[in-house]
Amino acid sequence: MFVDLYYPGRPLRPGEIVFPDDYQLPGAARAASFVTANLGWAVEESGSAGDRHHWAVLRTGAGPGTRPLGYLAGF
Repeated sequence: MFVDLYYPGRPLRPGEIVFPDDYQLPGAARAASFVTANLGWAVEESGSAGDRHHWAVLRTGAGPGTRPLGYLAGF
């Protein structure tokens, strides 16, 4: 899921929306956590945690991440 967010998100302009599904899966939630912690993305909305098929709406950050590689938050 990380690859599904990170690489397709690179050509997006600041403030655009990404709509990942299967957010209930640990890998999807961790990938979203990475892009929000390191790339300035924000979780705009998400489905109910009790839903069988969880989803989220992520908004891209104001620009590319500027933190040095050694300062990136881990998964």
